[in-house]
Amino acid sequence: MVLDEATLAQLGTSVISGRAIFLYGPPGTGKTTVAERLSELFRKESIWVPYAIEVDGQIITVYDPHTHEKVEGAGGLNGDTRWVRCRRPRLMVGGELTIEMLDLQFNPTTRYYTAPVQMRANNGFLIVDDFGRQRIPPADLLNRWVVPLDRRVDFLSMAGGKKLQIPFDLFVVFATNLDPATVVEEAFLRRIQTKISLGKVTTEQFHEIFRRACAGASITYDASLVTDVMNRIEHEFEQPLRACQPRDLINQIVWRSKYEQSKPALTIESLHDACRAYFLVKPEA
Repeated sequence: MVLDEATLAQLGTSVISGRAIFLYGPPGTGKTTVAERLSELFRKESIWVPYAIEVDGQIITVYDPHTHEKVEGAGGLNGDTRWVRCRRPRLMVGGELTIEMLDLQFNPTTRYYTAPVQMRANNGFLIVDDFGRQRIPPADLLNRWVVPLDRRVDFLSMAGGKKLQIPFDLFVVFATNLDPATVVEEAFLRRIQTKISLGKVTTEQFHEIFRRACAGASITYDASLVTDVMNRIEHEFEQPLRACQPRDLINQIVWRSKYEQSKPALTIESLHDACRAYFLVKPEA
């Protein structure tokens, strides 16, 4: 990714800390992409995951083929086939997140429990994307995780009221385009010790991102045309330069060329067409 040295240093420090981080800033500044790239650092390693655990005769399934990527040919842990070797998990939850997903879910048909998202993400990475827009109110989510984020343990409730203590050993990233001060109270912000703001990019960064986007689409890069489109973005459409714009504009060019059955190319006409399709145009008075 194209990031400045100060932001890279903040991200590196947060990874070393192993603690939760807050990524915030306007839409299109790369918060989700940064979180996903950070998770790749963890997924280079593998861990042992139990298929299920047993508590007082009750079964809780932990291994989830949709969450855990199995390492083929690893066998069991010391020959114990109750364990499966997986890459460190990465879970992403967004607007679909509910309070029920944070606790054990009992299936009356199979008569066993399903582990919540944070339990399945243990020893891995959990991304809470678009924080503040979930079906669960932000205050409820924060109150639920105040203790786990601070003490690294979580408490789950079983059907009969029994409490189960489990490790909360995961790297949590909250990403939001809202002002954290308006959705998070001070006590919770204190527990998230790293807050990183991602905003508009510089002209140099915009050129580099555009160059990489062109290379990815096998389109010849032209710096003068990119300078022209930057001026249009800032002055005609009155938008700040954001990291998502080069890729999105290149996508518009590629889609248009497929429609016209022509080879995609970076021209003044193709860029102007892409901008008209991508940015909102103010209605004439």
